[in-house]
Amino acid sequence: MGISVSSSGSPSRFHLTGEDIINECKSSVNFNEKSVLVTGGTNGIGLETCRVLACAGANVYALGRDQSKLENVVKTIQNELKEKTSNG
Repeated sequence: MGISVSSSGSPSRFHLTGEDIINECKSSVNFNEKSVLVTGGTNGIGLETCRVLACAGANVYALGRDQSKLENVVKTIQNELKEKTSNG
């Protein structure tokens, strides 16, 4: 959850997911076959960035300090992509 200040000067709350951002960008950007390098891809915002870009069709290259965590991320994303394609 984040806080922004509206034009009236009062704080307002907002919450965007990675999917929200990708869906907003899809009208002007085609992620299919784009190559993306993501640092810190094993947790937090880096992990979410890897996940949503891969689901949007990008070729994602994740970097991280822990090889076993990177391997788990790849397996998790591959499973999600398989599930997505099998469900239509």
